[in-house]
Amino acid sequence: MKPAHLLEIDHLRLETTPKHGEPRVLVDDLSLYVDAKECLAIVGESGSGKTLAAKVILNLLPPGVRIAAGAIRLDSRELTGLPPAQIRAVRGSEVGMVFQEPMSSLNPALTIGYQLFEGLKLHRGLNDDACREQAIAMLNRVRITDPERCLRAHPHQFSGGMRQRIMLASVLLLRPRLLIADEPTTALDTLSQREVLDLMAELARDFNIATLLITHDLGLVSRYAERVVVLEKGVLRETGETNSVLTQPAHPYTKQLVRSRPQRRPDSPSEQPSRPLVLEVDHAYISYAGERGFFRAAAPKQIVHDVSFTMREGEILALVGTSGSGKTTLGRAVVGLKPLASGVIRVAGKDIATLTPEDYKQFRAHVQLVFQDPVSSLDPRMRIVDSVAAPLRVQRLSSAERTRRAEEVLCQVGLENFRDRLPHEMSGGQRQRVAIARAIVSRPKLVVADEPVSALDMTIQAQVLALLQRLQREYGFACLFITHDLAIVQQIADRVIVMSAGRIVEQGPALQVLSSPSDAYTRELIAATPHLPGELEPA
Repeated sequence: MKPAHLLEIDHLRLETTPKHGEPRVLVDDLSLYVDAKECLAIVGESGSGKTLAAKVILNLLPPGVRIAAGAIRLDSRELTGLPPAQIRAVRGSEVGMVFQEPMSSLNPALTIGYQLFEGLKLHRGLNDDACREQAIAMLNRVRITDPERCLRAHPHQFSGGMRQRIMLASVLLLRPRLLIADEPTTALDTLSQREVLDLMAELARDFNIATLLITHDLGLVSRYAERVVVLEKGVLRETGETNSVLTQPAHPYTKQLVRSRPQRRPDSPSEQPSRPLVLEVDHAYISYAGERGFFRAAAPKQIVHDVSFTMREGEILALVGTSGSGKTTLGRAVVGLKPLASGVIRVAGKDIATLTPEDYKQFRAHVQLVFQDPVSSLDPRMRIVDSVAAPLRVQRLSSAERTRRAEEVLCQVGLENFRDRLPHEMSGGQRQRVAIARAIVSRPKLVVADEPVSALDMTIQAQVLALLQRLQREYGFACLFITHDLAIVQQIADRVIVMSAGRIVEQGPALQVLSSPSDAYTRELIAATPHLPGELEPA
């Protein structure tokens, strides 16, 4: 007799519970299973229902969403309809969950030790000494240095990668039979992402834990999952062995997801020295002030060390590195938001540190910044058309002309019908289009794009990248594209600069660097980047 699956979701239907009107179906007739010790991935765009399908297992549905039909069984035990006390006994003890952002699930006011001990006391009934012993052993397993100090520390004292390791330790301490990992590395750089997921897979094997991986990244699916389920708008479109589904997709939606992966751009012509220089960074050093002590401040902390490069009109230069490499700090210095400790940055031949107030107005028009998170850079009270028109205030244009230019650019980015909306009324991809429109409305010579697509799912990411490339060709501006994703670099960049610990370790034509990297750090980045067969491989 064939053994029962560890987890079974059978014809699940999730609906909204509106006060007025008809309920809206969020997940429709979903059936899947997870066997002991295996890794199943659920993939799909934002809004596909993949996170709801995971949260419903532990009855963590948001208010206003209910189970309309179907069953959920853990080792043949029905979970739907369990009383609150019984489902709480399942959470953590039998099914653990690692969330996308650990700071939202780790309490900032409590020590790491208190939060690790809590589950052991509740589900295992251990005393403080036993909790401490097991917690230290698990922190060692997730490679946290000085676990004793970690137990006394608070979450804000750790980097994103370290916090995710701590979250993983807190879940695995209870040895659950099933681990749900909901986009566990979205906010991490490539190397941290590889370290956390390799660690998660290793511990799952050692403790015989099955894994349900929720992600939009097909590269991660290819690397870690045995089987995959593809969801679109709450409907299962395709399922099967990972390699078969990703290399020979049968459903049009799966094919669209695979096509949305960054593609290697064709060989571009060699650089044309006749094009005018737009940006010159000459021996730039950037530092942050040291922490103030009781009597005196500590020495400044050096962030960027002796960086030099140039950019020409119409060029896309990718600035690549992990978190802490100094790439964002350098980008902020280029747009005048961070002063240099020494060195020179010239835009259109002018040293930006010596600009007069009148020159600075022109500089603001010629250099624009696209932020990683458009929500934080868009005024929530301003209409989209007004936000896009705002950079034109430094130019001698009438209000009507500013509005006309803003509407023209909104049409170019496909948002002509969104002029009167507010930021919260738009999706993440639409808000990023607004940020790009605002950056190009003043016809800049240089655009600095700081991780502009890292928070977007694959299809929206592909649309935003295609839009940025099209506008760059039409307007001819130079683009400094800051990213940690080498798969994007191979699609969008003419040249690439690789930074580590504030220094340039390698630079050159993008395809040459990615196909034949000369530095060990670049090779490590390429190896850590999740990709499908044929991507990021020598041409």
